[in-house]
Amino acid sequence: MELNKASERLSQLDIKFNMENLAVEVLWFRAMIREGEWIINRHTHSSFEFHFIYAGACRVILDSAEFIARSGEFYLTPPGEFHRQESVEGENLIEF
Repeated sequence: MELNKASERLSQLDIKFNMENLAVEVLWFRAMIREGEWIINRHTHSSFEFHFIYAGACRVILDSAEFIARSGEFYLTPPGEFHRQESVEGENLIEF
């Protein structure tokens, strides 16, 4: 699939920029494709994680809340925030 090749190229980019007093460095940038029923087990990161839902939907489960992220939406997971993602009724997902 062409999206997989594009995802490999995205992960090779060296993206760094400053916004006033904020320095941003993108550590990892990829397309994630999930089909049918799937689960990404509970985990955390040492940096912010930006999620953009390009197509489909997923359920996001935090220790303190749960919500559905849908196509065209994004959410940000802060460092140390445990989270889990899973399919919504077998709906396919493309996320950046």
